[in-house]
Amino acid sequence: QYDVYCWAQDDALTSKGYERRNYMLQADVSADVVAPGSPGGGATQRVWVVDATPPTMLFVAAESLHDESIQVTLQLNEPGTLWCAAVELTAAASPIGCVENQVQDTNTSEPCYFEEYIKGFSAHSTVFSAQVHEPFRDVDIEMVRILHADAAGSA
Repeated sequence: QYDVYCWAQDDALTSKGYERRNYMLQADVSADVVAPGSPGGGATQRVWVVDATPPTMLFVAAESLHDESIQVTLQLNEPGTLWCAAVELTAAASPIGCVENQVQDTNTSEPCYFEEYIKGFSAHSTVFSAQVHEPFRDVDIEMVRILHADAAGSA
C-alpha cells in the first residue's frame, strides 16, 4: 500500500516568448485529489499495488551440521516467508511418506501434496521456516528433525 503524491508545472511563456512557469504549491501537492475529473490536489492515499508474481528463491548453501541436522542458506528477491523440510522419500507410499514421483502440486486434498511436505508437520516437530524482511539477505534455516517415511520425525 502506498500514498501517491503528484506535482505539476506548465510550459507557459510570456508575450515576448520567455519562460514563465506556473507550478503547484506544496499545499496543493499535499491536498487530496477528491474528484479525479476535477482534482483539488495531488495526493492519492492508500493505493494498493497488486503483487501478481511469486517470490524467487535463491540457493546460497547447504550443509549437514551433524547426522540429524541440515542447515540451508537461502535468499528471496522480496520480503516473504521461507519453509524448508528434510523429508525421507520412500519406495512405498504411506499417508505421510511418498515415492518421489508421487509428490504433486495439483490437488490439495490428495496425498503427497508438496506444500504439506515443505511446510512440515507440527505434530512431528518438522516445521522449519524463516521470515524474510529484506530482499537478497542470507537467511539460515536449520532443520533438526527429518520427516521419515513412517511419519515420525527423527530427534
